[in-house]
Amino acid sequence: MASETRFWTSREGRTGFVAGLAGPLVMMGLWMAYRMLTGSMEGAGVQGGSALSHWWDLLWGSGLVGPLLSLAVLPNLALFWWNLYRQSEKGAGGVLVATFMYALVVVAMKWVF
Repeated sequence: MASETRFWTSREGRTGFVAGLAGPLVMMGLWMAYRMLTGSMEGAGVQGGSALSHWWDLLWGSGLVGPLLSLAVLPNLALFWWNLYRQSEKGAGGVLVATFMYALVVVAMKWVF
């Protein structure tokens, strides 16, 4: 019966896992695109390079990458509940494992880097 609880043994579980990994990256990309379109990233580029790389260095230096990544994981909550609504426990498990992986990354950013 242990094989029934593993999310990676089914297509739904793997799809949930990939969606759980991609969701926060898409949210961070959309947020950065919005910031670029509104012009709030213009002051970041002082000399050479792109404004995006300077802005990323500013976020990393101020310690805001971890909290922003934590907020970007919120769409995984919707993915989790959607999989449960569809009665796809393996898909929900895949999203949950991906969310825990992001939690480890945020903890590492907080205390290691």
